[in-house]
Amino acid sequence: MKKNFILLMALLMTFILVSCSSASTKSDPITISDLPGDIPCNDTQITLSAVSFCEVYAAHGYTGYCIATVDRSNLSDDDLYWMLNKETGQLQAEIDIVAYLTSEENSLESERLSQLQTIYNGENIYFMFYTTDVQRKHLNDFELTLQIIMSPEKSLIADTTQYYYYHLDAEEGVDYSDYEKILSSKEKDILVKALNNRIDSLKQGIGN
Repeated sequence: MKKNFILLMALLMTFILVSCSSASTKSDPITISDLPGDIPCNDTQITLSAVSFCEVYAAHGYTGYCIATVDRSNLSDDDLYWMLNKETGQLQAEIDIVAYLTSEENSLESERLSQLQTIYNGENIYFMFYTTDVQRKHLNDFELTLQIIMSPEKSLIADTTQYYYYHLDAEEGVDYSDYEKILSSKEKDILVKALNNRIDSLKQGIGN
């Protein structure tokens, strides 16, 4: 009986060792400490060049907006189209960004922001997000976290998928409702374009 037990334990340990050796070896997440931050992308690279946050007062409260700007000058339009596109049956794009917001004043704890729109031109990709619900108080205590997902196989469980993180905290004394000063002229133009597109989309939905 004792010999059978020892044999069983030996087989179990062998199974565990084999399982561990064949387990996936995903890379650890990488934190981008300063901007611009380079991110490998296939045989070239993209760059997280700017991250901005502002708030707009409307409907008795504040809506926060985040704009993440990625330099895509090394990518062709064709490459970028397919990398951002989610084909039928795919849940993940090759390049994706998710934004999370914390605000103690508004009882928000790592709240995932809604995606407003992703727009790109010959120089940059603009990933835009907003707080889904209107907040009662100012968001000038925000803590913002961006999760950049690079997934060449368009699969979150693939070993080749790499996560990058960037953190942005509110600066004391800054008025984030003064978006004229907070945002660059390009950021303002692209945000207005995205908001107009959103309004047009809602109008079409009502019309249908």
